[in-house]
Amino acid sequence: MRTNASRYPDKREGQKSAKARLVALLYACRPHMLLAFTPESLAATHNVPIKECEYALILAKQKRAGELSWERQ
Repeated sequence: MRTNASRYPDKREGQKSAKARLVALLYACRPHMLLAFTPESLAATHNVPIKECEYALILAKQKRAGELSWERQ
């Protein structure tokens, strides 16, 4: 038995699961909410760098561009 091992595992979220949670949020939210998100706000609430947040936000907006134009009418 290792004596220096932590008894309880680290509870911080990993980079991979944080990015998956971010992408799930962007694809599950309503189209008008995509307009309210900024890369800085997403990076502050998720454990993902700003550049990756910006890229994920751009992809989500492009994929749902038809819905966004429909919401504005």
